[in-house]
Amino acid sequence: MNCISNNDGKNYVKNFGYLKDGTASTVITLKNDQGTEISVSNFGATITSIKTADRNGIFKNIVIGYSNVTPYEKGTPYFGSTIGRFANRIAKGKFTIDNVEYSLPINNGNHHLHGGNKGLDKILWDIEKIDPQQVILKTVSVDGDMGYPGDLTVQVKFSLDSGNNLRIDYQASTNKKTPINFTNHSYFNLSGDFQNQINNHELILNATQYTPIDSEFIPTGELQYVRDTPFDFNKSTIIGKQIIHTPFGFDHNFVLDKELKHELYNDLYRAATLTDPTSGRSLQIYTTEPGLQFYTGNFLNGTLNTENDLPLNRHTALCLETQHFPNSPNEPLFPNTILHPDTIFTSSTIYSFKIN
Repeated sequence: MNCISNNDGKNYVKNFGYLKDGTASTVITLKNDQGTEISVSNFGATITSIKTADRNGIFKNIVIGYSNVTPYEKGTPYFGSTIGRFANRIAKGKFTIDNVEYSLPINNGNHHLHGGNKGLDKILWDIEKIDPQQVILKTVSVDGDMGYPGDLTVQVKFSLDSGNNLRIDYQASTNKKTPINFTNHSYFNLSGDFQNQINNHELILNATQYTPIDSEFIPTGELQYVRDTPFDFNKSTIIGKQIIHTPFGFDHNFVLDKELKHELYNDLYRAATLTDPTSGRSLQIYTTEPGLQFYTGNFLNGTLNTENDLPLNRHTALCLETQHFPNSPNEPLFPNTILHPDTIFTSSTIYSFKIN
């Protein structure tokens, strides 16, 4: 089912507007006893809002999002979307499996980005299950979709617990070997004011290495240590002090060190901690994934607006995308991203919201 009417008494389920073809979309709002609210649309399996309290108990939305489906269908820089089949870039839009070369749409310079011009972020997912604490969405990407082989079945579950942990669980299966890489592309500003830059946010990345890139954002295949470079966020670091040493900002994959487990979900390891000293809001990210893409909203240039019709400018939001490494199908030394027909893929990420 693609849309659930609000007439069934579920006041956390609402109509999210209509697509160009007249199909209705839905938004589901999860809420816990601390007042935290997470809204998820079945269009693109998209997080449209995350409302959390600051140290004074004031709730604000801390991700870029909209109150209806129209801007998402028109096109955004993946605000809050579930990304697939393959998150991040595949060089030249080509990869080879069992001596067969596959060609994908080129939609980012000379390369393939985020599953193509109609990836999982631009389709209406089926709603499998909902209740006030969780929503499960499912879709099937057919063989040949955006050039990828195999019928791929994908399920994403969003769940919110009383400890302010938003958990995202991914599951996928296929009938042919195919590359996969899923992530959520939320843009955060913990101040809740997207006219403020994120340069004063403090960041810890649990990563001693990163994957350097060429001028077209494609990994070179190397792993480099972050120590004594602008990429060193191993201790709490003000983002603005590091971003001035990069030509345009950060858009890089970090190789995560699996050392710090989540206190409740011990199959997940801490990837990052983001803090806004002014509001006191803090975000801890845990994941089963080997990498994290740190992106500082470099391409926000004022041409898109917030829900309140204010321009979104460069560095007014950032992304922390748990993932496998970019261009992995063409880099045999990177962690494997090829899903086989006899395997069920699973991965999980937690956004844990705190107050300092």
